[in-house]
Formats: sequence, C-alpha cells, structure tokens
Amino acid sequence: MEYEAEFMEAANSFFQQDLIRQCLINDPPVELIETLEANILEANYYAGVDFGKHKDYSAVAVVKRENETLQLVYLHEFELGTAYTNVINHLTRAHQKFRFQKVMVDQTGIGEPVLDELKSQALSSVQGLTFTVKAKEELLTTLKILMEQKRLRLPYHRRLCQQINEQQFQYSRSGHLIFSHPEGSHDDILWALSLAVWAATRETPSRLIRAY
Repeated sequence: MEYEAEFMEAANSFFQQDLIRQCLINDPPVELIETLEANILEANYYAGVDFGKHKDYSAVAVVKRENETLQLVYLHEFELGTAYTNVINHLTRAHQKFRFQKVMVDQTGIGEPVLDELKSQALSSVQGLTFTVKAKEELLTTLKILMEQKRLRLPYHRRLCQQINEQQFQYSRSGHLIFSHPEGSHDDILWALSLAVWAATRETPSRLIRAY
C-alpha cells in the first residue's frame, strides 16, 4: 500500500523503510544496466535466479563486488508463464557479458534437470539451493546484515523496494523465522537479489559478513 508516495509498512516487515532508504545511493546515483546489449565493464559479478512460472515470476539479479561492497547492477523479471528454457537462455547470454564468478539458483520445485542444463551451457559456476525454512532465514538475514552495515548499494527500483518492504516475518515454534508476503503481491526479485548476495558473500564470508 502507498500513502503520499510512501509505502505503509506492516509492523512485522523484516526490512524497514529506513533501512531500504540508506541503501539507495543518489550521489552518484546507482543505475541498473538496462539491456544485455550494453557495454559491460569487467568486474566481479555474481548472479541469483529465482524460478517461477504460472503463479510466480522468474527473475535474475546481478550484483558487482568491489572490495567489501556489493552493488545491484542488473535486474530482469520475466513474464508469467515464461518457459524455463527461455530463462536459461537469458542467463547464458548474461554470463557471456558478465562472466559470473558464481550463480546461485533456487532449485525448489525445478529439480536437478534445470540445474544440469545450466551447467551444460558453460555455467560451471552455478549452484542450486532448495528453499527450506532455514535456507530462507539465512538468505534474508545475510541480505539484511549487509544492508545494516551499508555494504549494499541499490538503485531506486520501485518494484524491488516494494517487495523488500513487504516481506513479513514471524517466529515458528522452533524459533526459526518464517517469511511471507501479502496476498496478491510477489517477492521473486527480492529472492533473486538475496541469492546473488549469497553467491557473492559465501566466497569470502569472513570479509563481507560481520556479526551484529
């Protein structure tokens, strides 16, 4: 929901608006690469892919690592119903441009065949992750820590900011965080971003992730 251009966040939003705002860089402004046809500078890039199809969207997020800082540089959300083969082809083209250091893929529901196909497309750095309760907790907690430490630079992307702010949490009986989003909304690009951040931070966790 919006009120005078501000999102009306729930009390149980995992990412508060102030936290999101401090990651939005305006000086100089952070801008997304609009197309894979653009000239892409050489750097250390990491990708995250969230697969969806009929009810949820598939999405690809790419972050660039510079020392201890990550910056979101590319974001692509596919239309509903897009075949997995089209998502794989897009990711293959993206790899030809970005030369990913690592790609993390949500393999929940897609199984090993899609992951095997990605590896056969010269994406040897791809790894799959099943979205268990524990995995989701670790993904979003890692993302939140980087945001709190001002180590994540984001461009203003209305849909992404909305999905980040709408992510709600509650505690299970076992003490784990359980995440959800409001009915009728989506969180695919948020999970793609969290997977890209995970790919970048797992390589050198001692440098990028600090304790609270």
